[in-house]
Amino acid sequence: MEFEEHRTLLEPTRARVVVVGLLALLVYGVTWSPVVTPAPRGDRGADVALNMTTISRIRAGESYYVAVGDELRRRDYPTKPVFNWRTPLHYRTIAALGVDRAGQVLFALAFVVIVAAGWALSPRSIVHAGAAVVALLGAMLTALAVRAGPVVMPEVCAGVLIALSLAAYHRRQFAIGAIVGVAAVFVRELAAPYALVCGLLALSARRRRASAIWVCGGVGYIVYYLIHAQQALSATLPTDLMRQHSWVQWQGYPFV
Repeated sequence: MEFEEHRTLLEPTRARVVVVGLLALLVYGVTWSPVVTPAPRGDRGADVALNMTTISRIRAGESYYVAVGDELRRRDYPTKPVFNWRTPLHYRTIAALGVDRAGQVLFALAFVVIVAAGWALSPRSIVHAGAAVVALLGAMLTALAVRAGPVVMPEVCAGVLIALSLAAYHRRQFAIGAIVGVAAVFVRELAAPYALVCGLLALSARRRRASAIWVCGGVGYIVYYLIHAQQALSATLPTDLMRQHSWVQWQGYPFV
């Protein structure tokens, strides 16, 4: 009883902290907009065009690393260091399904995210449920557009998987949330911070199944990435371009 009262007192404080943090982030993003010189890149071909062509070549039967290496060089993208080579799972999956069918799958997953949010919050308040659905409609809009561009970008697919993982966590389906979260990392390694936080939370809460999934998924991804890195290094040529710019650049909301 005492714990419940203590938690009730803490909830308004947490809400205020979240609101203040979001407002600070908004102000920071709007006001901070440094000028960053983009990396030189020949014809400045878009990443979407690069991915579309790469997927088309894989679908036609070419090796992933041959297709990626050739397209990166042809468009004057750097191939060094090895982090410039995306892991192949997303591209091979889209190539196997086809862009149109993959777009339908992505749309279905994004739709499930929105429905799950409304269902999870509807017992609390219609206002909460409506606000969540509206917010997620905006977040999932790219995936719901069913266009080729978002489908071929692993960042969009990984984002939808993270949202699905969060929906599973909200329903206290911790094992399912962990499985989907691990899948997001395999699609795009940028999901690793989310996986790390969830894994630490699972360990601290002693959720054995979820913890085992996060740990095994992390070990599996390390092995997967080492194999990928070895193959990418084998496909790199001495004359390939080296990336000269930092991976981390704070450009604010004008970048978005």
